[in-house]
Amino acid sequence: MCKKKIIYIICLIFYLIIVFVTEIFYRDKLYEFSVKYEKKIKQEGFLHYFYFFWSYIFIYGMLLIGAIIVMLLYPINIFFCYITIIITLIFTMCLLKSIYINSRPYWNIFYDIYKEINNYNNLDKFPTECDGGFGNPSGHSLMSTSFLCLWYLFINSNPIKKLKKNLQIFIKCIFLFITIVCILSVTFSRIHRQIHSFNQIIFGTLLGISVFFTFCFIIEFDKIKPDDFINTLDRYKYFIIPILLILFSISVILGYTRHNKDEADYQKVLKIYCKYRKEQIFGINTAYHSGVIFIIIGGYLGLLFLKYKISKIYLINEYIFYYWNKGPILKTLKIALFSFALPVIPLIIIFMTPYELFALKFVFEVLLYFWYGFASMGICFYYGCLFFTNENIYKQNYYFQKCIRFNILNNEKKIIIK
Repeated sequence: MCKKKIIYIICLIFYLIIVFVTEIFYRDKLYEFSVKYEKKIKQEGFLHYFYFFWSYIFIYGMLLIGAIIVMLLYPINIFFCYITIIITLIFTMCLLKSIYINSRPYWNIFYDIYKEINNYNNLDKFPTECDGGFGNPSGHSLMSTSFLCLWYLFINSNPIKKLKKNLQIFIKCIFLFITIVCILSVTFSRIHRQIHSFNQIIFGTLLGISVFFTFCFIIEFDKIKPDDFINTLDRYKYFIIPILLILFSISVILGYTRHNKDEADYQKVLKIYCKYRKEQIFGINTAYHSGVIFIIIGGYLGLLFLKYKISKIYLINEYIFYYWNKGPILKTLKIALFSFALPVIPLIIIFMTPYELFALKFVFEVLLYFWYGFASMGICFYYGCLFFTNENIYKQNYYFQKCIRFNILNNEKKIIIK
């Protein structure tokens, strides 16, 4: 097993080297080709609404639904790993965008048309939206590969494993096909709407696939127990959080200091047509989104909070929290919605905060992302298990303690009699 792991790691490193070498040498060529190609794309018609559905309603809806599915099918440690892989994808996107500072195709399309006609009112070949922030790698392409993680978890779940082998293979193939179609639809929609170039799409997709293989390598469903997993996290608590904070600081610094050489030219058109202010585009917007890493920090501390609260009650009730989704489906669904959906409500504050108050909005985002991670893994999950579990925990503890004492006394009596 050790040799297999080493071979896997070597192959993954080799794969990533190929990805980055390809990106470095072919980035400009593919980008120039994309701009020429996308100038000819028409934006009107049914296709616009079709791709809007795939890019937004489907991808963000599936991220929410997918997380709830994982929560229903697996213990809390697998759910945490799934959320962590999604947040890692987003953070990787933010970090790389600040490093590459690669413009989006429609920035150049806008500016080229403006130079030709010198009239803002005749910018007729426009994208279906104005997207802020640098474009490389494509965040949608990177994030869409999380469907592969969801597919992998689904086919390895107990309900699927209980089916006949032929039926298992059929379901795996069908859902893999659907997953690939979804990924291709999301990625192509970004090109169709002039928001990403081919190199940005390819780079994002390949990076996402490499993260997916890493995820499959780490997760071993039958060997990881939730309590062992949380104990392992507890041992590294003085290393994990500082590392995450350092990565966050690097991402923010890069976002605030890195600038595209043609940024001033792009702003002339984007400020008028997209009505964007400087802080809403380019690197600062990327730094703003990197605060999502605080979901991992909050979730990590939430799991430690869960361990602390469980240590305060008798061990007989550990199964309520570690194996909470083994009971009735309705009860499990209630806990999942309570612990996963309820913490989302305060995040609305971010959207209500005016963008002029950028610093305040940034602080709000960091704090609320932290709250979401901590609440979903800790507070809301803990009390959700208490509220929706039919047993009276404290009463059960009392009787269990009493039974233990009675059995101990009886055993002692038997020993004395013998």
